[in-house]
Amino acid sequence: MEWIKRSYSEIKKGADEGNLDAICALGICYHKGLGVSQDYKIAYDYFKKAAMGGNMESIFQLGVAYAHGFGVTQNFSESVKWLSNAAHQGHPGAQDSLGVRYATGQGVPQSDTESIVWFTKAAERGYGVAQFNLAIAYVQGQGVPQDYYQAYIWFSLAALKGDSLAAESRDSVAECLEGKQKLEANKIIKEKRAKELK
Repeated sequence: MEWIKRSYSEIKKGADEGNLDAICALGICYHKGLGVSQDYKIAYDYFKKAAMGGNMESIFQLGVAYAHGFGVTQNFSESVKWLSNAAHQGHPGAQDSLGVRYATGQGVPQSDTESIVWFTKAAERGYGVAQFNLAIAYVQGQGVPQDYYQAYIWFSLAALKGDSLAAESRDSVAECLEGKQKLEANKIIKEKRAKELK
């Protein structure tokens, strides 16, 4: 989100003028304590205001707030409502978070199959956390058949984003692959990475 790169005073001015992205950015400032004292309740209020105007990032942030009790009483059902809204609009963070809700059965009936649907959507969009979560599912055979080849691909993509745990995990599953499998997987990784960087 471009607005968060601006100074607090610029963000506040944009928010006061009714710019939904600026209102969301102001919520992020309060959530993280950037330029202001951290205050989850004020952050929640800004996210709610922007979400009611249709700002997708704020819709996602409300889902996170309800999942963790940031500025509001923790409520997994309410979290799923907001996350689902943003996930269906293509927000990768919301897709991954919705996958977590299904994997854990928080706010929805537990479903490994449904969690894989959402992890895959976010992973294909280049979201590193979802790539890691999907790789773990392949290692454990949770919601998908156990597949070290697929796990290697998704751990590798997450590792390319600087995730050291993904890099360690990639190296561990690599030991389960034959040389030819690694060569094929590396070709797929290169193609997926190029697609992400477009």
